[in-house]
Amino acid sequence: MSLNKKLLFSDYWIEDRHRFLKELSHEERLELVASFNTDEILSNVNRRKFQEDYISDYLEYLYRISKKSFWLHITAMFSSGGDGILWSDNFFYIEKIRSEELPDLTFELILSYFQANMQSQDSDILKDIIASQVGSEFKKRILLDFCGVTTQSIADVIAKIIEDVESDSYEYIYP
Repeated sequence: MSLNKKLLFSDYWIEDRHRFLKELSHEERLELVASFNTDEILSNVNRRKFQEDYISDYLEYLYRISKKSFWLHITAMFSSGGDGILWSDNFFYIEKIRSEELPDLTFELILSYFQANMQSQDSDILKDIIASQVGSEFKKRILLDFCGVTTQSIADVIAKIIEDVESDSYEYIYP
């Protein structure tokens, strides 16, 4: 493990890790974030107690330095060890999820998270994320395949989202 990585992960809170990354040169930052393993990424986005705003700011910063690492962090949020939607004042990462075609694994994990959390406070924003991906024929195929293996109630919700998006009547809840 490199000295920079040891120093970075010696800080428990993401706000300190974020600050540390900013002090490195561009090349050092890229090398360091590219070296994160799954457990390190999970700790960056899921150690949330009093850290939600800092994590969101970190994700915005990460997007600017490494889109690949950004998407790995987003994927980790929805993985089996992840905590899902990160609620904060900074929804930059949600804007990116909604405005870009998601990596396939990320999208599949979001669908699984939606299935498990359809009745939670996250459901509306998850519907918006799903709706934002309907324009991609490949993602639409993933949605239709998912409808075939999920519960009828979730399949009905997803079918309604697809129908509304395609008829231009879907109203996004989060701008």
